[in-house]
Amino acid sequence: MIFQSTLDAFDTPTMESIEKQALLYSFSNVFSLALLSDMGISADFSEEIYDKLHKLLPGAEDSSSHSIDLNYALFPLRAVYSRGNLGFADMLGALNAEKKDLHWNKEHFKKNISPLDQALLINSEIQLSKYLYHHSLSDSSRSSSGHEKFIGLLFLHGAMEQGEFCHQHLRNNQGLFIEKKDKSKYKDHILLKTKDHPIRWLDQIHMMHAYASLCELLNDYNHYPNYYDTEQASYFGELSSQILHVLCHQEDDLYDLKTKDLTFIIPLLVKTAHQLHQQEALEPLVIKLCAELSAREVGGGKLSRDRQGLKISSLATHGRAITALIEGYKFTQYDRFYGEAKKLYHYLNSRWNGEINLFGHNKRKKIKYSAMDIASILNGLQSLLSVETNANNTALLRKQLCAFFNSSINISGIQVSPPSISELSNMRSMGNLDPVSPDLLMYEENSCVFTKEFKINPKRDRIYLQRDHYETQQALYAALVLSNLCSKT
Repeated sequence: MIFQSTLDAFDTPTMESIEKQALLYSFSNVFSLALLSDMGISADFSEEIYDKLHKLLPGAEDSSSHSIDLNYALFPLRAVYSRGNLGFADMLGALNAEKKDLHWNKEHFKKNISPLDQALLINSEIQLSKYLYHHSLSDSSRSSSGHEKFIGLLFLHGAMEQGEFCHQHLRNNQGLFIEKKDKSKYKDHILLKTKDHPIRWLDQIHMMHAYASLCELLNDYNHYPNYYDTEQASYFGELSSQILHVLCHQEDDLYDLKTKDLTFIIPLLVKTAHQLHQQEALEPLVIKLCAELSAREVGGGKLSRDRQGLKISSLATHGRAITALIEGYKFTQYDRFYGEAKKLYHYLNSRWNGEINLFGHNKRKKIKYSAMDIASILNGLQSLLSVETNANNTALLRKQLCAFFNSSINISGIQVSPPSISELSNMRSMGNLDPVSPDLLMYEENSCVFTKEFKINPKRDRIYLQRDHYETQQALYAALVLSNLCSKT
């Protein structure tokens, strides 16, 4: 079997090497999309802004230089499109130009702008900007370089621009966030058309969490003094609180959501409660939502797809449900939620295929994983690890997480990556890597990001990839989860 023989060729990586790989994959996805792809509405980063950010770097006040040379053109975004092609627009020019131009082929952009995508981008940028403030991508025990710190500042400034864009352009007359399509013909005149979609609570809650994350970071002088901005923190905190106020008056709508949406919402509520210091106010809602999720377990750790139905949810939804219940348990200390999470894991584990180190319903049936599916299961396993106290169980969970990561990401090829990253599991040191080099952000004619999905057909004994199909939500959700796997973030 091709997949098995490939698996045999690799040693299962350790948790340490998985964390390193996860960090680099997360960075390459977010950096390539947010600052190199030009897949969206451009942000107006003037030279004055670059100079202002440069002056925030340690020691910059003693330097005569007012710029950081990154060797490639930057295309910061105010808003990101939902779909594209990860192939470069002009590969020959990208290689030969003095400053490499790695923007993607615009002919393949689907110009929908989703609040959920914007929120995922904001939170991904925030997570990496926090990491880069203190740590180097190549070695977490070392301080970040000037290049890395500058990229962290670009991420944060971009996240703030995107947050403001959403507030100004992605809301309806009731102030709720909605999806729109970019019909602009000129960069200085934004023209958006409202998509004919119902209001989604998942969009509102993702944006609530994104604004709360900005508020929290901009208020944290003790850990990130150069990011400190009380005026902006207060502004984004108020935007988050406004969404929370609406949500608390419409909470009955949440109980009827499909299980896959409910599993996303609970962790976001828990995080926002901490960020806005609303733990006491939100605890009753978190308890009721976790109880609702638990009630959808129909026996043997299986979750139904909705409140009344009997169809079983996907394995990815089970992974996210484990995360939701563990977060609910840590927030409320209700042992019942921990017990329910373990029941769901036992069902998920019963679907473990040790031959290929993936979860699947049937060894003889096709297996399909999207980037979001992979991230959902990784997040569930990591959540269980965070509360497990039995040494044997912890060791088994770590081994399973590492094996699943290796098979679903490294071996499948769903993350386009140059050999220096994909072979990281066999490297003792990353000292010879420059993570901000273009050589680690491009592979042949593609950007180093997550493709949409991979499939395995046991009868034909091969892996199928859609290398030309990129979906923002899939890639950014995976990137955000991978950054959370790193102990320093």
